[in-house]
Amino acid sequence: MKFYTTSSTGDSGLLYLGHWINQYFHFPFRIMSADIGIDAEIEILDEDLHSNGLIIKAQVKSTQSPINANFSEYVEKDHIDYWSKLTVPVIYFKVDLKNNKIYHKIISSLDGIELTSSGNGNKRKIEFDLSKDLLDLSSKQKWLDFFKVVEYHNMYSYIEKLHDEIDSVVVDNVSFFQNEVIEELLEKLDITEIYFKKLEALKNLYPWKFGKEINDKIECLNEERRRKMDYLHREQQMLNYD
Repeated sequence: MKFYTTSSTGDSGLLYLGHWINQYFHFPFRIMSADIGIDAEIEILDEDLHSNGLIIKAQVKSTQSPINANFSEYVEKDHIDYWSKLTVPVIYFKVDLKNNKIYHKIISSLDGIELTSSGNGNKRKIEFDLSKDLLDLSSKQKWLDFFKVVEYHNMYSYIEKLHDEIDSVVVDNVSFFQNEVIEELLEKLDITEIYFKKLEALKNLYPWKFGKEINDKIECLNEERRRKMDYLHREQQMLNYD
């Protein structure tokens, strides 16, 4: 049986990437047993090495030839489409085994990826910049910022703030208030719109984290907010009419 060096290069690059991620980022790195366009997954941990519940999928390509200039990778369009449809982020890695360097591109952002014609069909060209796309210690924070890991943990605090802010607006005796007081209460309710928008943005990033219970709770808060705003607007109109 003949051992092909291409297989050796691929395995070496995958193992080197896993070692690098584990040593410098302290993130678990798991090689996938069944490869359907994804070679491995990386689990994001916080500063205390606790799981954030976020998994990054990795596609890894390797080379024994030194990379000394900006370069491009050509990937089947179907692969890019598949990665874009996944509910978790995907990063494309290129491992330079000669120089012991790793370059990466976040596929989820689609930055630096353009459609081109190559060979027998359409492919995507992924452009790499040796300085910008080099995997180094600063990449960890860039990942956390891009995937908004910290923001995800604010989901429950946003819901709690919404509850407290909306609950603090008491409208039972609002008919005895002055117009200035009504304006103040309306302003408090207007400010809560920020938290609803933040929750909507998080839902777009992590749709699988927003189950029925969470969605129902957010909708109830939104309904209560609308009810109080409608009531205040009616009272305000009556005051202005008088």
